[in-house]
Amino acid sequence: MEPTTNTPKRRGRTPKVARSKRVTIRSARELGALVRLARLRLDMTQTEAAICCGVGRRFYIELENGKTTLQLDKVLTVLDALGLNLALGGPAAAFTVEELSTACLKREPGEPEHVWEAEMSKSVEKPFKVVKETKPRRGRKNGQMEKKYAHEVNAVKVETVEVVKPKA
Repeated sequence: MEPTTNTPKRRGRTPKVARSKRVTIRSARELGALVRLARLRLDMTQTEAAICCGVGRRFYIELENGKTTLQLDKVLTVLDALGLNLALGGPAAAFTVEELSTACLKREPGEPEHVWEAEMSKSVEKPFKVVKETKPRRGRKNGQMEKKYAHEVNAVKVETVEVVKPKA
């Protein structure tokens, strides 16, 4: 006769495991390691992943190995194909809806309107004080785009996140 236990049997269910929602990446090697984890989870070889992502095998291998000088648009293509995304965070990323909607983006002819996806919260502080330039400059200021792009307004897809503080 088998020994009995007091623990209930779960029918086909595995216990829940804590999983990350976001991972902070501080180097190309860290990004490469996470891309490798995503590929291995999909049970693919590097060659299969490169074909699936629409990039060359050499590029894909260099990405997983943490090469620091890869083309960003191709990296973003690989991340998207593997179900990953890249986001900005930190104190300087505290943009308002107005700032995002007026951010100048160059668009190619026939390209659809850009939509920013952002989590917004009222508990985020201003990132820093704006320091006015005192000496006059010629031409466009640093960071400004041509005037033909300045009038365009971008759509912003907002996900509001409210932080509830526990009562003391």
